[in-house]
Amino acid sequence: MRWASATGDRDDAYALIVKSPALAALLFSLLIGAFPGCARTYTVELLNKTEQTVRAELVTNEIGPNTVEGTSIRPGEYGTLGPADAAFVDTIRLEVRPQTDPYGQAARLVLSPGLTEAEIYTDGSWGKLHINPTRVGGRTPEEARNPPID
Repeated sequence: MRWASATGDRDDAYALIVKSPALAALLFSLLIGAFPGCARTYTVELLNKTEQTVRAELVTNEIGPNTVEGTSIRPGEYGTLGPADAAFVDTIRLEVRPQTDPYGQAARLVLSPGLTEAEIYTDGSWGKLHINPTRVGGRTPEEARNPPID
């Protein structure tokens, strides 16, 4: 195997990377891991406005669904998740279920990096849980839609 020379002969090195997916993946992961600023931090503050205890979890799809952190929140109380760090390429979401039904349908919210404040409520007769974000990244949803003009 030859390496690239000063004369610009890069074919062998290029072919090695292209023909070896494992090497390409290793180089990509080293590239991403080399930049500590690529990690993002997520924090969630929740108010449980339901009449039941709920289980809230931060979940990532790093390699399949993985719970990063979880907590139970009683009716009328606040709960905090995080701060949790995730790689730049990961998506973090909040999942909320009734404490009594750990495998039931979860209310989900994909999170933005930073602090998210939200309320958990039910839609009435069916008791389905919903998540209402009240502040995302330090701004209300209205402020995010209509940023101030300087």
